[in-house]
Amino acid sequence: MCNKEWESLIAEGKLSRVAMGALLLDFRQALRGIARAPLSAGTLVLLLALGIGASALIFTAVDVLLLRPLPVFHPEELVRFGVQLSPSYTYYEHPYLYSRILRQRARSFSDVFVSWPMEMSFSAGDRLVSITGETVSGNYFSSLGLTARLGRVLTDEDEQRDASVTVISESFWQQAFAGRKDIIGQTIRLRGNPFLIVGVLRSGFIDLDLETRPDVWVTMSAGKLWFTKHDNTLAQSHIYMRLRPGISASQAESEVRSLYAAMLDAFNSGLPASAHGDSAQEARETPPTVTSIKRGVSAMRKQFGNAVGALMGGVAGLLLLVCSNAGGLMSARTETKRREAAIRMSLGASRWSMVRQTLVEALLLSSVGALGGLLIARLCGPLLLRFLPARRLLGIELIPGTLVLAFVAGACVLTAVLVGIIPAWSVSRTDLNSVIRRHSGAVSGPRVGRALVAFQVAIATALLAGSLALVRTLEAMRAQDPGFRRNKLVVMTLNPRVAGIKSEAIAQVFKDIVKRGASSPGVEGVSLAEKAPMRGVGLKASVLPAGSRITPADSLNVSMNNISLGHFENMGMRLLKGRGFVPQDNGGKPRPAIVSESFARRFFPEQPGPGAATVARLLEARRREMRHFASGITPGNCG
Repeated sequence: MCNKEWESLIAEGKLSRVAMGALLLDFRQALRGIARAPLSAGTLVLLLALGIGASALIFTAVDVLLLRPLPVFHPEELVRFGVQLSPSYTYYEHPYLYSRILRQRARSFSDVFVSWPMEMSFSAGDRLVSITGETVSGNYFSSLGLTARLGRVLTDEDEQRDASVTVISESFWQQAFAGRKDIIGQTIRLRGNPFLIVGVLRSGFIDLDLETRPDVWVTMSAGKLWFTKHDNTLAQSHIYMRLRPGISASQAESEVRSLYAAMLDAFNSGLPASAHGDSAQEARETPPTVTSIKRGVSAMRKQFGNAVGALMGGVAGLLLLVCSNAGGLMSARTETKRREAAIRMSLGASRWSMVRQTLVEALLLSSVGALGGLLIARLCGPLLLRFLPARRLLGIELIPGTLVLAFVAGACVLTAVLVGIIPAWSVSRTDLNSVIRRHSGAVSGPRVGRALVAFQVAIATALLAGSLALVRTLEAMRAQDPGFRRNKLVVMTLNPRVAGIKSEAIAQVFKDIVKRGASSPGVEGVSLAEKAPMRGVGLKASVLPAGSRITPADSLNVSMNNISLGHFENMGMRLLKGRGFVPQDNGGKPRPAIVSESFARRFFPEQPGPGAATVARLLEARRREMRHFASGITPGNCG
């Protein structure tokens, strides 16, 4: 069209319709071109789907772990209460009593609520099934703005009445009860006690902790049934708060610090007088903190955040490699249509229309590839979670969200540009005379092709080198000596409390398990440990030589593990000095202890080895706040 025709179209308001018609024509031409060469188009779509799918999957992990906010009411207002025991460690497990004081006295928060994960037994017919439960305060669901799909959620009144009621998750409802509508009002047994189902939580929210997936929720008062205590004020809990509008986290932290000494005084009142300390001094040495949980609580965020980010960089390189390969395929498709393009341009078609048609075809192919990649990311998310170290199902779900959809859309457009730019440029430079006279007419020239191949080789080499380095690192880690015999080792997790067994009977249960296990065919040895190898650090404690004062920098500098007799022999762990435990050690005072070589080097650098009595005295330096939990919650001494 000439300039006057364009001006008349603009004046009549018909330009948008003309442009839309041109795009529809280009779209039909692109579909015809794809139909004429389905094999190359299918190969190109598959290549793009794999590249975009891998990128979308890893970006989904980045989104879930690092970017996505909690699906609750105003997640930016949520914070949690912690105590900074050392410059590098903050403690988040506190007595339920603290939350009551904050709820009564703090003015910075509109709500204060708590939760605590707990393994439970669920009676299903004539057998017990281990499930994940959570004890929560009565205002837990209302504070988060959560509602039930069926029935109702827990309330403050349920907690005040010590009501044995429970809310179950939608996934557990589908799994255990096949989604029956009549589940409300039925009774189930948790840890041997009856609970009335009052609601099914609506899907979308799983937990504040991304590593936890509760099946049932009960009130904090339910702990009185299992721990046979008339008061749950000293029960362990994670404390969360919702900031009032206009209150910053720093302002809330200042108020919490002003109340912390009162919390310690209230805690001390429940302990023997000999265990009391200077609350004001401890409040100064271990100040409380208030941290945001807008994106939830996650230990994996710190462990795998950098690794996922690095992996995202590798996947971006893979996507570039895929785009370069796809660009080569697209260039080959364009060469086969060069004579057609020359004929159309000789009949009056503009070079811009040919470029536009090439880009539309690239956009169409990349759109189909992006949809396939999104499907791959959706299907492979659960498979990726299985590679993460977790004894139970994690609370995260690698399902692409809105941000991932935007990422895929952007990747689709970027891919279309990268894939189509060289073929489109090549078409726009077509020499009509040489093509029509059946000469080569390839104006893209060998230099462009060589540059494209060189780029592909460079990216592939970098990715291959990184992959080989990763494989060698994993192989080196696997070949390292862990310090114990791992061949034919079977680790089982036991928790008698889940089945409702009382504390006084647990020791006999452990003895029976060891006896029956040792007598089983093919079993060489059986031993017990509170923490299995490579399964956590155990109970943290603070240790210093006698006469030294514990400072915040020394807080929780060791971890302890309770083991049964013969554990070192069963695990193939060699003692460098001294002896192992013997039956007489159970009644001895002070109780003997065995320390690691790194412990001996740190606390006794100039001595050949500490005596058992010296180590036992050191291990008595334990923080007061954790002393109650260690005696009331842990399974007890196995040794």
